[in-house]
Amino acid sequence: MDRVQGMEQRPLSGIKVVETSSYLTGPYAGLQLADLGADVVKVEPPGGDPFRRFGVQNNKLSATWVSSNRGKRSMLLNLKDPADLEVALAEIATADVLISNWRPLVAAKLGLSRETIRALNPRIINLAISGFGDTGEMAGKPTYDSLIQARTGMCQYGLPEAEPSLSPIWIVDKVVGTQAAQAILAALFQRERNNEGCDVDLAMLDATSYFNVPDMLQARIFEGDTRPIKRTPTTMFETSDGHILICPVNGKQMSNTLDAIGKSLLKQELTSISHPVERTEAFNREVAAVVKTRTSEEWLNLFDLHDVPAGPVWTIDEHLNDPAVEHNEIYSFIGNEGDKMRAARYPAIFNGQKLTPEYTPLRIEPVDTEKGSKK
Repeated sequence: MDRVQGMEQRPLSGIKVVETSSYLTGPYAGLQLADLGADVVKVEPPGGDPFRRFGVQNNKLSATWVSSNRGKRSMLLNLKDPADLEVALAEIATADVLISNWRPLVAAKLGLSRETIRALNPRIINLAISGFGDTGEMAGKPTYDSLIQARTGMCQYGLPEAEPSLSPIWIVDKVVGTQAAQAILAALFQRERNNEGCDVDLAMLDATSYFNVPDMLQARIFEGDTRPIKRTPTTMFETSDGHILICPVNGKQMSNTLDAIGKSLLKQELTSISHPVERTEAFNREVAAVVKTRTSEEWLNLFDLHDVPAGPVWTIDEHLNDPAVEHNEIYSFIGNEGDKMRAARYPAIFNGQKLTPEYTPLRIEPVDTEKGSKK
């Protein structure tokens, strides 16, 4: 299949990726590389990736699957069949990157061990995503986003006496996928320096722990700190007709906020509170009591006049109709008539060029296993 138009101008043009991943971690990494211009070949098992049929569907394709696998080309291969394995190995032999998210030891059982891959293609970047790494008592156990959320404290964060709660989004899978893409880019850059490939291991537990440190672990960063862990105080406030978010992060912005709500006389009282968390909590109480008296629109206009960082609390549909979203050209519909899908462009802009979402037919490419080539 020919690559889509415009890919030659993208940063990863000429890079070939073979992706044997399912669900979201590996595919989300592959999506980012595809958006950056890589040619991503997705190897799916007989019958196709089960994630194709997960959740909301159109024409028997999952919205989540197409969102994380657009811009790739797929081929059905039974890696337990010697002929199909040879086809996969032929693709890997000419690839720059291999992405897998099997449990440890699965690759070796399928004939795709690190040693086999390295002997076949010494310059390849071979990234393997696992739940807990390939050693230790947890290696090999089935692992998913929610299990890592629960294990890393995310479900109980700041709510030690409340019912634990999972994030409503697959935050772990997307974080792991993004860190996988970053690791691959670093390994490709390293290869430019030493002309050597690299085996990269990324555990979901490790990636999520790294992600959680700056805010969740505030009260455990300094040695000996055992104070109760609190969430950062919310800055979402109820108005007379909804909610708004107010985000003053320094003294001047807090001062401007008090001016905007007509509470300028409280400045001296609040600044006399030495503990920063207690001062913020007192500030929020004062703001909350006043903000309830007017509509969201009235407050947002007033805060804008006082240069206070504030914004609306919108639904997904309101977000999609945001003038700022339209101005930044974040979303577009791609695909064929009757089968169009909404996609977000890659967020970074290179020399003024926006990498608009690419579309390739989401069909399976037939393979001639006798010749090891596409029909």
